Amino acid sequence: MKSVLFQSVLLLCCITASPKIQAQFPVVATSPEPVSRLSTLSSGHKFISAWNSLSGTRTIYNPDFSVHRVLNFPPLPNPFGAEVRMSNITEELFDTDPSTIEFAIGSVSDPSVGVRVFREDGTEIFNQTPGLGMFGDGGVYENNGVAYMLLYESQVDGPYKVYQLPGHLPCIDCHGTPAGMVVMNGDDASGGLTIFPNPTANEVTVQVPGRFAQKDATLLLMSSDGKVVRQYMLNGKSAFTFSVKGLAGGVYQCILVVDNLRTSGKLVIGSR
Repeated sequence: MKSVLFQSVLLLCCITASPKIQAQFPVVATSPEPVSRLSTLSSGHKFISAWNSLSGTRTIYNPDFSVHRVLNFPPLPNPFGAEVRMSNITEELFDTDPSTIEFAIGSVSDPSVGVRVFREDGTEIFNQTPGLGMFGDGGVYENNGVAYMLLYESQVDGPYKVYQLPGHLPCIDCHGTPAGMVVMNGDDASGGLTIFPNPTANEVTVQVPGRFAQKDATLLLMSSDGKVVRQYMLNGKSAFTFSVKGLAGGVYQCILVVDNLRTSGKLVIGSR
């Protein structure tokens, strides 16, 4: 009993005498305002100030919170309560000049808002207003080295319009796919869609990844020339089966879109 008591006292003394651990990580930068991480610039990871469509400006900060660039755009009211947002902020997508930053502004919920693309000085270089909606960062993709932007008149019924862009997607995450965008050369770098049977000449099933399940996802079937030939609303399904009858044999892309997220996979339709 004395031995056990002695050991308990010794342990208590050791705990009491242990030095208090101090923080080992120094603070090297403090943001001047609320920011979020921006990972779609070829120049590397940055931070960007909070989005306000009425402000007319948005500041991009370096990792030490020195100012990198200031994005200018006309103040944009939110008509009919639509969610207007900025996306696809990058240097060499909407043109081929790496010295300037371009970005798109539009709504993912109301196509009546339209879609506009600006340079950082506020110069407008693309305008499809009103009548087209956007998928945000997820609506821009690359197929066989060519960049495209997917817009829609109705997210449920379409039609979908594909615009070929002059530039290319940035690649800064070392896996061939920048955050929020997809490079579609077969399956994307995040693993892509599970599609079976593949090849097929009749029906095909697309397995919905976990991060897309239980959400209102849109499934697009795109031909090799960039045309959307089929579109389906999945309404929270974990798997979706459809017929490929009436489609010519060849290689297609199945594209699954939810808000700003997208993933894809290759589908081969065989001859009958």
